[in-house]
Amino acid sequence: MPEIRQVMEQVEVELRRATALHGPMRSSHEGLGVLVEEMLELVLAVTTNDLAAVTAEALQVAAMGARIVLDLAPSDPS
Repeated sequence: MPEIRQVMEQVEVELRRATALHGPMRSSHEGLGVLVEEMLELVLAVTTNDLAAVTAEALQVAAMGARIVLDLAPSDPS
């Protein structure tokens, strides 16, 4: 079983790849759309019992969640 640090490093790699490819998210609606798309891909991977795809899609879901926070969260959360 992977360690938390290894998983987070994989999430960071995916986050950086997606940001380099698509740029920052511009709205919460865009963020939701991207996150839902990745979730649907995760659901498909689970329903086909493709564990390699489940892992890849779960990492993408985590990375897109992080992108929403990084790209759209207010600079001063208070």
